Amino acid sequence: KGETAIPTGKYTVIVTMSPKFKKELPLILNVPNFSGVRFHGGNNENDSEGCPLLGMVRHMDAISNCAPAVALVTKMIKEAKEAQLTIV
Repeated sequence: KGETAIPTGKYTVIVTMSPKFKKELPLILNVPNFSGVRFHGGNNENDSEGCPLLGMVRHMDAISNCAPAVALVTKMIKEAKEAQLTIV
C-alpha cells in the first residue's frame, strides 16, 4: 500500500461517490490485491496512497491544476458510459 503501481492491463473504470473525498470520482475496478483505487487530484506522491493523480500542468516533481483535470476526466467517463462506449 502506498508504494506499488497498478499492474499493466485493461481495467473497467466507473464513476461513483468516494467516501473519502465526498464527491464523485472515477473508480478503477478489479485492480489485483487492491480496492478503492481512484483517479483524484493531488500535487505529488505524498497526496496519494497509490492512486493515479490527475493534473493539467506537469512540473519536475509535481502536478498542478488538479480540479479541472478531475472534472474533465470524470465528465468524459460519465459521457462514455451514457453513450455505451468502451475507452481503451
